[in-house]
Amino acid sequence: MNQSVAAVALRSDTVLMAQRKSGGAIGGRWEFPGGKVEGDETHQQALKREIREELGVGCTPGQPLAQTSFRNGPHEYQLYAYQVQLHGDRFSLREHAATRWVHWNEAASLSLADSDRALLMLLLPRFSAAI
Repeated sequence: MNQSVAAVALRSDTVLMAQRKSGGAIGGRWEFPGGKVEGDETHQQALKREIREELGVGCTPGQPLAQTSFRNGPHEYQLYAYQVQLHGDRFSLREHAATRWVHWNEAASLSLADSDRALLMLLLPRFSAAI
């Protein structure tokens, strides 16, 4: 089965969300940054590569937080969320139109990609209780 990773970057009582550029199946929708695990990459290697590619900053992956599954066309994926520490906040957006630090409860009101909404529902009880 294909694997994807999602970065859960925290700052105070907010989480980083990224809005996809227009076009494609999830154009304009919000997501946790991340992407597909390629070849024999570990989840941590994939997170570092994806965050560098998507946001233009490095990151240190931390603990796993949740996992879910989703379909993209004929392909099924396992999606793994990890807490990450970003190495900077001056992003160079390549695949996204915007980023926002949002409160956990506000994240639920965003137009999220289905896979990221599933992750959010798993993460919300853990993090929204802390605010």
